[in-house]
Amino acid sequence: MNAPTRVLCLLAVLCMAVPALAQFPAPCDTRRDCIFNAVRFSQTTLPSAHFIDVENSPTTPRQTALTVELWASIDRQPGKRQFIGGLWGPGTDNNDQWVFYIDEQDRIVFEINAEATRLGQADNTVARAPFSAHYGQWVHLAAVFDGGATSARILINGAVVASATNPAYPVTALKPIERNDLTTRFGACNALADDQNLYRTLSGWIDEVRMWSRAVPDAELLCNKDRSLNGNEAGLVLYYRCNEPVNNNVQICDATGRRNTGLMRSGASNQRSTRQSTRTILASPTEITAELKCDTTISWTVQFTDTAFCGSTATVRMRGPNASRYTLSQTNLTLSQNTPIPITVTYNGSAVGTL
Repeated sequence: MNAPTRVLCLLAVLCMAVPALAQFPAPCDTRRDCIFNAVRFSQTTLPSAHFIDVENSPTTPRQTALTVELWASIDRQPGKRQFIGGLWGPGTDNNDQWVFYIDEQDRIVFEINAEATRLGQADNTVARAPFSAHYGQWVHLAAVFDGGATSARILINGAVVASATNPAYPVTALKPIERNDLTTRFGACNALADDQNLYRTLSGWIDEVRMWSRAVPDAELLCNKDRSLNGNEAGLVLYYRCNEPVNNNVQICDATGRRNTGLMRSGASNQRSTRQSTRTILASPTEITAELKCDTTISWTVQFTDTAFCGSTATVRMRGPNASRYTLSQTNLTLSQNTPIPITVTYNGSAVGTL
């Protein structure tokens, strides 16, 4: 074998050893509706507790920011602590990075563990807010860690309900954990086995689960909570649309293409979502009545208004068997809050009667 041949063989072996890179768009991301199916958790005690394991690692040691957001409908478990998600435990301190949960006093809690000390909760940054009013209804939840501000905050439906720092033990980065075999979980965390009398997995539903490697601004969380994202937004490291078929109990697609696949555990499954969309775009008038005669050309003005803080874009089109007889002065609208945009609808046809 001559030297050039030996070099080519070595390069071939090295190429085979390189892990596959993230692929976007993810081949599994086939349905992109914001509201369709969701994941249902109903068993909350070991060994049959329902939850999701994340196959890879969506966070990195000493990461300086983190945002976790999702839609959830949570059932009350009186006197119990139930986990929304986290990379936390088992034990205390050594494998605690971040955790999001409902505590036994019906408060929602987001907790970040300090890296340099081992003082239990005393050296953690902990944000808390009342949650009793939100049981049994769909709410958007977000937990944001900002290492630059050494802060943790919680948002419900786009509004900040809690913000905390720990001046004595400021947390500037996510703590590296000692055990590399531990996984990020949704509906649970690895501390579940520490106190089986107190700790429970989540009872309820989750949908549109997103993790970011940045502290997402409040306005961005508010404006994107009702929208389906592309999956390749800056800093987005995990995105579960949860739109797999009903009764799927195997995997949840990571729409980012980073292969942070969700592994369904113990019977957690996709079911038809009970979440409803929020309508903010209004039309005026809402209906039109007119008398049509042969060879009629008639026009109406319809105003579209978005009442939401964020504004939006919309596409207007005519539907129905006679849609081709109508023309629109514009079809693509860019809407800002409470600012009406008029469009002209013109009918041209030979029908007779009442429209």
